[in-house]
Amino acid sequence: MPAYPLPEVDTTFLLSPETYDKAATEVNDVTNDYGTPNLLFLYYIPFPPEAVKDDLYALKEELQSWHAYELEQAERQVHIQINNGNLPTDDSLASRVKRTNYRAKVIQFLRENSEVWVTMTEEDKTGPKTIVVKKEEANGAIRWELLSRYITQGRLPEQFSVILNVINGIIAAEPEADNRYWFSHAYLKYDNGSRTFQPDIRSSSFTVTQKDIDEHKDTVSIEFTHADYKWRLDRALWRKQRHLVEDIIEAGEKIRKEMSFDFFVST
Repeated sequence: MPAYPLPEVDTTFLLSPETYDKAATEVNDVTNDYGTPNLLFLYYIPFPPEAVKDDLYALKEELQSWHAYELEQAERQVHIQINNGNLPTDDSLASRVKRTNYRAKVIQFLRENSEVWVTMTEEDKTGPKTIVVKKEEANGAIRWELLSRYITQGRLPEQFSVILNVINGIIAAEPEADNRYWFSHAYLKYDNGSRTFQPDIRSSSFTVTQKDIDEHKDTVSIEFTHADYKWRLDRALWRKQRHLVEDIIEAGEKIRKEMSFDFFVST
């Protein structure tokens, strides 16, 4: 199924968050969305020297507070769009996926347009790329494409393959669904030379679309599109800004805990 359009982000609200009606979140219960893996925050944590563990914990807390801010802003946008009739309210899988994909759209918008403490340092968009395979080969072809781009080519830590294997199974089970995914990655790299942490912050998103080929019922075409980014967090600026949005961070942290995973990596 082709990717469906998502509502635009309400920029007026982003500029004036105090106008948001918090009661709206109590009317529409969409908390079951948080188990939907179309949007995840992933942390890759090394085993640094004992002397700098406090620095590691401080960095991780800063990253998590930033992500909590993003998730709560996205949540508020979801409720605005629900109230405007632009997003569904039911608890079906398709509706949970649609709302979750909209959250990802909001977060991407925030990073590109609204968060002064974040800078995009690299952009890598590819596709659409189309391959044609036998139906029984589709699952393996999708797995190879995703692992090749993100793991084999060294874009992301090997631990991300765990998530990709899960996603591969979801796509295999629901090939006609709108299979688009957005992941935030934070690799808390430790540099032994400078004895400091130098976080590698990225996001990766991709869409996988399968279509039957009419004249060959045992054959499918698979289309891939990718959009990957590197980001730089100005930690000093975030420390100055975050006290203005502590209520947003506190609310978003409850969501972040449901939508994130820690992976431990060798330094």
